[in-house]
Amino acid sequence: MIWTIVIFSVLAVGLAVVIWTTSLPRAFEARRAEAMAAPREKTKLLTEADIAHLPPPVRRYIALTGSIGRPVVTEITMHFDAVMFDAPDAPGMTGPVVQ
Repeated sequence: MIWTIVIFSVLAVGLAVVIWTTSLPRAFEARRAEAMAAPREKTKLLTEADIAHLPPPVRRYIALTGSIGRPVVTEITMHFDAVMFDAPDAPGMTGPVVQ
């Protein structure tokens, strides 16, 4: 009887370890942290020549935002509250989202 409990306990612990180490969110966060820690190339500065092909109102807007002469944005992280729907008539499911 005691061996049955010991074997069951070992199997349960083994299963828990497998689940813990293969957790998709945990693996994603580990890879994301690794990528964020890696040194990046020096980003280039935004110049008038970079936006010369854009329409005048867009060029004016970019200039008004003070983006000229600043590093080009290559990546952003957004945090917001979202409402997701399972079906067209289903009630919405709310929750925080990070993209």
